Amino acid sequence: MDKNEVLRRSRDSKQDEGMEYAEIQAQRFGVVVFATVAGVVAIFCLIQQDVRSLCVVMGLVLTLAASISFGRFYWTSKKVHLVSLIVCAATAIVLLATFLLRSLR
Repeated sequence: MDKNEVLRRSRDSKQDEGMEYAEIQAQRFGVVVFATVAGVVAIFCLIQQDVRSLCVVMGLVLTLAASISFGRFYWTSKKVHLVSLIVCAATAIVLLATFLLRSLR
């Protein structure tokens, strides 16, 4: 394949690498903002000694971490991502179940 054929195929493809890069950067920024806000709320819950709200916040953060680990494991098949997925998902389930049980009292 010569240079012109590579350029032609690139132009003909429907993927825009610039848009893909922008989407990835936007997702990373969103995760950072989410984690920052969740951290602030978690610290506030600790100060207020509000265990129920802390369980929800940490459960949501761990659900996000589990979903990211799932995506990484799906595409790379690295066992470290599978372990991360299992640990984060199990912990998230326990925290969210704790929240539900405490709320129903």
